[in-house]
Amino acid sequence: MDVGRNYQFSDAQLIRIGSEIKNLLPLYIRQLSDHTPAINEDFLLHFQRTLKEAKSVPATDSLDEEISLMEEEIAAKMEHACIVFRSLRLYIQAAFPHDRRVWEQLGFCDYQRASTNRNQMLMKLQELQRLVEKHRAALQVVHCPPDYYWQIRVLRGELQSMGQKLNQQQGEQKRLQSLRLARMNALYSKVLLISDVAKKVFTDQPQVIDMFKLPKHLAAAV
Repeated sequence: MDVGRNYQFSDAQLIRIGSEIKNLLPLYIRQLSDHTPAINEDFLLHFQRTLKEAKSVPATDSLDEEISLMEEEIAAKMEHACIVFRSLRLYIQAAFPHDRRVWEQLGFCDYQRASTNRNQMLMKLQELQRLVEKHRAALQVVHCPPDYYWQIRVLRGELQSMGQKLNQQQGEQKRLQSLRLARMNALYSKVLLISDVAKKVFTDQPQVIDMFKLPKHLAAAV
């Protein structure tokens, strides 16, 4: 269950219950108000507004899908970066067969760890780019394809750009989720209040209580 969530059922179920109670309230507002003055015409207007606001929060389904696709694309880019790294490491070993200090800077385990962390991978690509530029002449001697130099720069740029877009998407996703949660909690608190008051007011009218009562498996609050 989400942190801060005050109800144990789906948003769609809560909206449906809220809509049903909105239609019932005008019919029973006087009896409810006699018992609890706070449930009056102003409360009815507030309830209607709260329900409308809860309904108006955009769903994040399409955004969730975009984020998922972006994460997959980033993962593929980082896997490609590891492939480029492994190839370049072989050329660097060939260029400096007797100087382990050069190619040992490209720790394989470091790249494996970085393959699951975008920021770490960007740092490793920057290190790799500097090393390759420093030893470009020696790499040309062992016929290292120039394409690798270009791929490093492109991968860094793509990962930076994609990362920024992903951060923006995740920020918007979090904002919408927080907004929806706040509005749903506000609706639930009003629904629960009306349901509780109805139990006390209509003790001799069980059919009315049933109309306001939350389903048993939905009624427990956290």
